[in-house]
Order: sequence, then structure tokens, then C-alpha cells
Amino acid sequence: MIPFLKDVLELLKEQEPVEPTAEDEAIRVKYNCGECGYLVGFASTIHDDMQYRAKFCPECGRKVLWNG
Repeated sequence: MIPFLKDVLELLKEQEPVEPTAEDEAIRVKYNCGECGYLVGFASTIHDDMQYRAKFCPECGRKVLWNG
């Protein structure tokens, strides 16, 4: 029974939200998934607004935690 519970806990941990990582560019900031590195958002540095922000990573499916 214990190995089964360890597997369940591991699967649940894989579903935890991840914080995006920021990558500064000339006119925008790219945000990548904290798990797989796929693009999950970007913001304009000129207008200081978020232009795209995904709730879930389109590549790995993890929930993106924007308000870390």
C-alpha cells in the first residue's frame, strides 16, 4: 500500500502550479513555463501591460502561477 501512496503523491506534485520565468528583450518581456520553458506570456515594456498570459502551459499542461 505504501508504494501506491508514494506514486499518488508524486503524481499530485506534478500537477502543482509553476511560476513563470522572465526573459527581458528590447521591447517586451517573455515569460516561460517554470517546468518546460515553453512561452506562456509576454508583456510590452513600452506600454507596461500584459499582452498575452496563459493560465496553463500549452506544452506540458501545468497551471501557471502568475501571482506567485
